Amino acid sequence: MAAITSLILTAITERMSKLRFPTLFTVLAVVFVIDLLIPDFIPFVDEVLLGLATLIVASLTRSREETVE
Repeated sequence: MAAITSLILTAITERMSKLRFPTLFTVLAVVFVIDLLIPDFIPFVDEVLLGLATLIVASLTRSREETVE
């Protein structure tokens, strides 16, 4: 079980190191999870928007020139 956890954490760490804005991604992901847990008046609208914003930030990776430096 510890090996699987280590493998998952390694994969997440590698992916986060390639992101251009890792802190912004983390904040959006945490807000998204909190928003899923709190009920609202218009169901799933804000969840969809936060999910899309999180995916957009996750897709912004550093260019190859930035990672070489």
